[in-house]
Amino acid sequence: MKNNTLRLLVTLVCITPFFLRSEQTKVPLTPIKCVITGAPLVGKTSTVNYLNKLGYLTVCEAATALITEDKNKKDGDHPQNSGQDNFQLRIMQKQMELEAEEEEKAKSGNCPKIGTVVPIFCDRGMHDGFAYYRLYNEKPSDEFVTQADVHPYCPYIFLLSPLTQVKQKHDAIRIEDKKQMKLLHEYIKEAYENRGYIVVEVPEDTIENRAKFIVSVLLQNATQSPHAIIQPITEK
Repeated sequence: MKNNTLRLLVTLVCITPFFLRSEQTKVPLTPIKCVITGAPLVGKTSTVNYLNKLGYLTVCEAATALITEDKNKKDGDHPQNSGQDNFQLRIMQKQMELEAEEEEKAKSGNCPKIGTVVPIFCDRGMHDGFAYYRLYNEKPSDEFVTQADVHPYCPYIFLLSPLTQVKQKHDAIRIEDKKQMKLLHEYIKEAYENRGYIVVEVPEDTIENRAKFIVSVLLQNATQSPHAIIQPITEK
């Protein structure tokens, strides 16, 4: 009888929903970095900025921040002129700095959350670099690959679909042409899928609806399987 009672108690503990156990054991909130990506001019930055206005933690695009900094220092010299590998390594370092800043903010607990997760929405992720290496026919350096292999993100990667109505724009930030933009969409998708991520394509829509779509996907998966968005993916 005692053994049966013990087995019953063990079974009840095992099947207790995760979110109920979290409340009982007061599991601390988990920050998780959620990548919103895509080719240039697809609206990802606008979507990330909108999520920021809603109160969510966000990380700006590292490449844009880096190019802007260099432009202010070097009479408009594009850092990509120093070589793709050097450029991607600098982006990687900037990305880690920006993400670390937001992860510190997440520890305050005063941030919008999904279940026990505090989402940090990133304007691109480190793995986007693989797509740019490929676009410019260069092999990623060992240093870049090593860092990317241990850099975790939410398993769901949000890839914004290209816009049907978009004007070609060349400036200090966007130097790719339409053909390259189309290739980048596919290369980015493959870069994340090849590393075990689930790429969720976000259809063309208003900024507000795209943001709602992204949050709803995370909310749905957090409800059905909390560990699905809590456990980040790292390379194996």
